[in-house]
Amino acid sequence: MAGPPSSKRQRTADPALATSRIEGLTTDLLLRVMSNLDARLAVQICVLFPCFRDLWRSLPCINATCEEFEDDEGIVNEVSFKAFINRFLARRESVGIDRFRLCYSIVGGPGTDLEACYVDANDWIRHALEHDARIVELENHSEPLELDPDVFTSKCLETLHIGNATLVEGFFEQLEHGCPGLKDLVLTNCMITDHEISSPTLELLTVQEELGFVHDDRLVSISAPSLKFFTFAKNDGVRLPSLINMASLEKAWILIPDDIEDVNASDIKQFLKGLSGVTRLTFYYGHRKVSTQ
Repeated sequence: MAGPPSSKRQRTADPALATSRIEGLTTDLLLRVMSNLDARLAVQICVLFPCFRDLWRSLPCINATCEEFEDDEGIVNEVSFKAFINRFLARRESVGIDRFRLCYSIVGGPGTDLEACYVDANDWIRHALEHDARIVELENHSEPLELDPDVFTSKCLETLHIGNATLVEGFFEQLEHGCPGLKDLVLTNCMITDHEISSPTLELLTVQEELGFVHDDRLVSISAPSLKFFTFAKNDGVRLPSLINMASLEKAWILIPDDIEDVNASDIKQFLKGLSGVTRLTFYYGHRKVSTQ
């Protein structure tokens, strides 16, 4: 009796063939593929194939994500995560880093040494910048991460995205002088103690969500003469900043809730004055939208 048609046969994968195909890929292609994986997974895959067992040491993009260390209940094993990242960075080849993404989780609570958590994270960022990272993305959960301004010294840094962090006094002054090539800055859910955000090189600036300015009631100013695109989403308890020296601004996207108590006419007037030169403005006040082309 003839066997079933080939379309209905159950095909079994040939491990040797799959291994041969993977090992036949070029090193550049493998580095590109594994740069999209979490660091821990990249190491695990490398260990499976002897011919590129140490390839992870040369990854140009590092995704240091704590989610790889979650248990069945979604709780991150912080000790294991920090130990892994410390070993990973210490054993890398002395090659440049193009992008460094840190997804961290500081749970806090009794017995948590927050200062030690801050030191570890700042050391990892310093390592990336010392290896010429162009892009640094910090995504933090739970307790805010306190960033050390002195870490941010790099002529190569172009893009910096920060989520859920405390930016102490002097942070933006350090960015201005220590990172002269910075063009793209995103601040999400950050606490700021500076009175001025100033940069002659920024072209894109995003300030959004639960951002707060921790100081007296004096207005915070934003000065960015090279800025082309500005995104700002205001929340209750945060005064509108004063926008000065925005000569290059072309596009702006603004969201101001209409149910907050601390927005007054003078604040809105000075804020809109700083946007007067834009060629395209999208402005939300609550559910009302004003858009110009």
